[in-house]
Amino acid sequence: MSDTADTQVNTAPAEMPDVPANVASRTQLLTGAVAKIESDRAERIARKETAHELDDRYRAMFRKMGAFRGRYVNGLGFCLEPAEKALLAQYLFTEAEDSEKNTLSSALMEDLEAGGARDLYRQCLLHYDEQSYKALFGMLKGHLGFAKEIEKAYGYKPDEAMNALASGRGAEFFNGKASILTSSNQEDEYFTALRRIGVPEGSKLYRECAQLFVLVCDAGEYKRVGAEELLNVASDWNKDLKRRLLANMLAKLDAFQLRQFIPMLDMFMSLVGAEGTASYEEVMSGVSPVNRKKFKTWMNQHAILDTFGDGDRSRFWMDYIDRCSVSRHRPSGALILDFTTFKVIEFAHDIPSYFYDAEYFEQKVSDGLAVCSSEEELNRWLELKTDWVQQDGVNSMHWRKAHQGNWKTDIRDYISKYAPARR
Repeated sequence: MSDTADTQVNTAPAEMPDVPANVASRTQLLTGAVAKIESDRAERIARKETAHELDDRYRAMFRKMGAFRGRYVNGLGFCLEPAEKALLAQYLFTEAEDSEKNTLSSALMEDLEAGGARDLYRQCLLHYDEQSYKALFGMLKGHLGFAKEIEKAYGYKPDEAMNALASGRGAEFFNGKASILTSSNQEDEYFTALRRIGVPEGSKLYRECAQLFVLVCDAGEYKRVGAEELLNVASDWNKDLKRRLLANMLAKLDAFQLRQFIPMLDMFMSLVGAEGTASYEEVMSGVSPVNRKKFKTWMNQHAILDTFGDGDRSRFWMDYIDRCSVSRHRPSGALILDFTTFKVIEFAHDIPSYFYDAEYFEQKVSDGLAVCSSEEELNRWLELKTDWVQQDGVNSMHWRKAHQGNWKTDIRDYISKYAPARR
């Protein structure tokens, strides 16, 4: 055999001297680690597991692939599933030796069909701000098959997205594309649209797009997104971003619409603190008086629903949330509804409500609130230690009313008499 022939044969890895040039079967092409990968894959498929990660088995596989030279390089890309192409990209741009890169680059771009193109694009978006992945951007931008598949899948040219990301305008670009989807299909909410255009959920890019969007969107967009998704996005934000979100929601949503977002109030109340405190003034400093009142109404809604659930009493008192302030007696869980001229104590369970003149409340009832630690104890103290009448008429400002019969009508009459609505 000639020296030239010997040189050509030796370009294959030493442990695989007789590898054919175009072998369809992975196990014929690669041995050892590759065969183990194939076996592991069969087990995962049997268990219906499809997740892949760059572990030591894949590293061993890619090192073997990187050792191929010459004609043995052809066909390596066909040995990989689409998800494994993404792992190859990760290995190539973060761990591969220089001597492996030409071979692995060829394998990466070979047989780049739809699934593989999308998985590689996902890698680009997941790691768009990492220096090691910029080479992957450059490689894919020139691949016509890749560009065609991404445009078909997501409706835009990938080089437009990559250029936007490179110039720091990635969030604006993807929000613009998501906006087109939500405008053409009112059933699509923003985050669904964001995922449909290829932005990986939970990624840094996803968070940047979401942040930019929810700080400026309008009432209709907030309603389509919903409280759960908004809370998921904003819960880990810093104080300033939460403050900006609160200010925009108060500006864009009315009191009725805000009720949909009551699950977010615990987060905002922790941020704002009690009215009159330095924390409250700091957070609400840029909020108009009208929107401060709206926030107070929102907190009233939260307190009522948290105490009574979504039942008759909640629906009844919701009609008055813009005419009173609501606070909670923490030890007993009772609500105190302050109508300025009188105050009401409402219990979470089936205990009668107590109504008192505001002055009497401060002089006498406050003593019971200071010493009672349960609703049973507070009810007993109010029953025995305070002045009240129990009757269907409205002849006394100090009144106890059970939630039975015409209680709604009777309480409305009381409120109309002692706290008439402003005209």
